Amino acid sequence: MNKILLIFISFLFFLTSCASVEGPISKKHFSSKENLEYLEEVLLYNRKKYVEHHKNLKPYIKKAILEGRIVKGMNKAEVKASWGEATNSYRSVTNNIVIEQWIYKDNIDLATLEKRDYYLNFREGILRSWQ
Repeated sequence: MNKILLIFISFLFFLTSCASVEGPISKKHFSSKENLEYLEEVLLYNRKKYVEHHKNLKPYIKKAILEGRIVKGMNKAEVKASWGEATNSYRSVTNNIVIEQWIYKDNIDLATLEKRDYYLNFREGILRSWQ
């Protein structure tokens, strides 16, 4: 039974996977607060596993990931560990500089249960800004 639960949690991780911003929950089919809280527990488990496997993280990045937040200076893997997969992403190259925008659409704020979109901007693989 524990093995099945672990496989399920791992599967969810791969589907989800200001100075800081709290992370979104991006599963449209989770409609009740209880379901959202359960999903948050699963995401927290995955964040802890990421931090355990990446012992050289800067302390403020480690703290942000564990809290489900993003901070400027995170790389793409760290953002993905904290917030999971983006809904969409766009990439462009100008003067040999790679710029990406990740979009988290229709994410549900756990406190208010309101939907909100987030736009994260990366330059050369590093999070620079969001709106």
